[in-house]
Amino acid sequence: ERFPGRVHVEAHRPRRKALELLSESLFVFSPGRRFGWGLITDAWATGTPVLALAEHYDLKDGENCIVVKKAEQFVNAVARLREDSTLWEALAAGGLAAIREHAIEKVAERLHEAIISVRPNGGRESLPQEQRIGNRG
Repeated sequence: ERFPGRVHVEAHRPRRKALELLSESLFVFSPGRRFGWGLITDAWATGTPVLALAEHYDLKDGENCIVVKKAEQFVNAVARLREDSTLWEALAAGGLAAIREHAIEKVAERLHEAIISVRPNGGRESLPQEQRIGNRG
């Protein structure tokens, strides 16, 4: 109410239009210390930098977001994003790299490694020779 026309809050926007708005935005602000994963990922996917109150999810300060804990830091970060295209590009690249780490192939690979790691000898010793992976015998 103190700044009419400068801040606009919407309770809902269709996804396509939300992504358009994100791609046109200077930044996305993640005000919580958790949650907001969809918004963060959508921001990264549209190349929009993320400012966050704290590192959470896969947010890493200086890599794929800027952590702003105080109002002064927030204002300084916004000014930097307006002036420093190299910073903008680095944060956008960091966001896309974080998205790639959540691709189905990467997650499946990590899940497979975790499952194998808890089985004795990687699960190889407990199977009969003819059933072991890689043995087409």
